[in-house]
Amino acid sequence: MEEYLRHAAGLDVLDFRGIMDLHGQEVWNYIYFLTGKADAADDLSQETFIRAYRYISTFRGESSLRTWLLKIARNLVYDYRKKSWFRRVLLMERVLGDRKGRSAEEEYFSLQLTDEIWTVVAGLPLKMREVLLLDAVHELSQKEIAEMLNISVGTVKSRIHRARAKLSEQLQKEGIPYE
Repeated sequence: MEEYLRHAAGLDVLDFRGIMDLHGQEVWNYIYFLTGKADAADDLSQETFIRAYRYISTFRGESSLRTWLLKIARNLVYDYRKKSWFRRVLLMERVLGDRKGRSAEEEYFSLQLTDEIWTVVAGLPLKMREVLLLDAVHELSQKEIAEMLNISVGTVKSRIHRARAKLSEQLQKEGIPYE
């Protein structure tokens, strides 16, 4: 699909709908993680795809389409954050694993632990939170993260290392078990 996009003179709405179906939830989750607000994630993810549709002809294929969309989303979030009415809120997103075969009690404690960990992650500085999210959740390579954030690969490695160390320190300090 990306090869097609690089050479497409135009893109019809149905083709773009496929792109939205493929990447929409991931873009929304990323925006939600950065803002902590579902309504902002709704608005900004919609704006991400509007801009992507408008500027698809500028996509050169130097990164993956997914990375390009996440970068558009990130830029929109930073514009949003600059506005005076933005307030920080704690991220309470749950990362659910396989729930088969677990008792209600195990499920409850698992969700509690997940919430506690994400609350600690949300308390990290934005630069640390962001690289952790892009690395662990979105599974971008360090090169992709560097390109997206306009920083060097060395800086990405350093931020990931510091973020993991800080997260580990905070989890230990809070008495939250982790692997």
